[in-house]
Amino acid sequence: MVTDEAIRIPPLRAGRRPAGQALLGWLDDTRAPALCRVAGSSGSGRTHLLDWLAAAAPADHPRTARRVHAVLPVRGTTPDSAANLLARRLGGFARNPAELLAALQDGQPRTVVVTGLDPVGGLPDRSRRIAAELLVPLLGLPGLRLAVESADGTAATGLLTAAVPGAAVLDLDDPRWTDPDAFAAWCARLPGTPAAALFPSPGLALLASRVGGGVVVDPAAAAADRAAAVCAAWWEALPAELRPAVRALAVADRAVPAGTWAELPGAGGAEAVARAGALLPPGFDGETWELSMRQLSALVRPAWWVNWTYRPPSGAVDALCLGREPWSGRILAATAAGAQLLDQESGRELDRAPLRLPVTPSALACGEDGVLVALDRARTLGVLPSAVPDSRNRAVRVVEWVAGQAGGRMTAVAVKRDEGSSSLGFGDTEGRVAFQLNDFGQAKTPDRPSHRGPVTALSVADTRRELWLASGGTDGRVVLWGYSRAEAEPPMDEREAPVTAVAVAGIADGLLTVAAWADGLVRLRRQGEDLDTVLDLRLDAPVHSAVIDRNGWICLALPDRVLSIGLG
Repeated sequence: MVTDEAIRIPPLRAGRRPAGQALLGWLDDTRAPALCRVAGSSGSGRTHLLDWLAAAAPADHPRTARRVHAVLPVRGTTPDSAANLLARRLGGFARNPAELLAALQDGQPRTVVVTGLDPVGGLPDRSRRIAAELLVPLLGLPGLRLAVESADGTAATGLLTAAVPGAAVLDLDDPRWTDPDAFAAWCARLPGTPAAALFPSPGLALLASRVGGGVVVDPAAAAADRAAAVCAAWWEALPAELRPAVRALAVADRAVPAGTWAELPGAGGAEAVARAGALLPPGFDGETWELSMRQLSALVRPAWWVNWTYRPPSGAVDALCLGREPWSGRILAATAAGAQLLDQESGRELDRAPLRLPVTPSALACGEDGVLVALDRARTLGVLPSAVPDSRNRAVRVVEWVAGQAGGRMTAVAVKRDEGSSSLGFGDTEGRVAFQLNDFGQAKTPDRPSHRGPVTALSVADTRRELWLASGGTDGRVVLWGYSRAEAEPPMDEREAPVTAVAVAGIADGLLTVAAWADGLVRLRRQGEDLDTVLDLRLDAPVHSAVIDRNGWICLALPDRVLSIGLG
């Protein structure tokens, strides 16, 4: 049995003892609000403080009020994966927030620490969704309390504050929570660290200590400006050959040990990582690293980066598609062995045999209930019926109906990503695109062909205002057609090389379109009412299939691998 005396509170340095005592006071007070929000700017030590709290108040603490039952690092997660992780850390299992909430209805007192909620790399909507779909519902459970790292002014913080209006707030930028003398004494042991200018941010002090020759900071400047100055000085002092390693760390969605860091795309190997790691402060455990400071991430992070790479053991990747139930949250990669299921968060193969396809596809789509539609280069259509028990296989009937209408002219296929839809979009040898909503009647098509020559690639996006089909052809055109419109839009792009892949998805203010051509160019275009931005990528091989997953990540199939790309 663990005794009260056996629980040793770990030291809390950098003058943060007042903040630690405040957190323990919230934890001990059973009448305190269900939410304690730890705020403060990047580098203020929010994650470090909450990790310290979990170590100081383990789940088996003899004082039942002083127990943290689980730590949930949400950086890089989705609502479903975060719910699954929290369930496992609480000793149970859940696939999504609804299942987790159902499992925690027993009224047992539980305290959960949540870190990494603030967006670092350009995906603020993910943080908002985690707050809305997971954290706010958790706060409605009797007996459950959350200590959450969440800065002022974010959408996630707004949702949490609305859920618990009287929440406790511990702002680490507030001088009350740091002992200035203890902070100065701690800084004195760090070379080249101006304590007065960096108070009360231990993260900035640690980073400044890694800059050879010290760093000059105006103590009267705003906190954000002081942070920007330290980050810029550190990046300027970093040897050029180590910058790729730091950029690789910047795109990691979690703290990683050195071995994992060395395996990230572009990291440069173990030697570069070891040298770069010596210039960065490690995490709370001293064994992992992350680049979570907002100002530093903004300097380092590349408008795009590679999240993960998948190389199939069976050779080439023929086509990609997004999974739907029962394959939701998965990417299906067609190879010689069949359709391999990949986790969209990590690119890892699931522990199951590939799904055997009736043809080797140049185009692949996943319809309702997981029906797979494959089209090969000879325009042979193959269908793998649903494995879901009692499935009505409506998607199969739609495909059969379309095949009867198209008469072997189909060259590309695509489906809507939403559940419950058995519709099918397709392109043909005459340059036309069409959309079939059900298994009867004629497919709807624009009045005139979208392309001069066969359609080579197709994708569907269902936005609030329109159902869009994006198509590419042998004529090098990339064209958008809105389902409610008589004619397609003028080509958004037209190049001399044939189009090899397209993907389209709705974003908050318009559309994100990906197009690839046979000469190796990949063009990413954001379009909206007041928006039209283009990013061109040159990869080392042509892309012949592309999808945009629910995270907004872009998956590209090259001849021998799949890349998942994030955008800043």
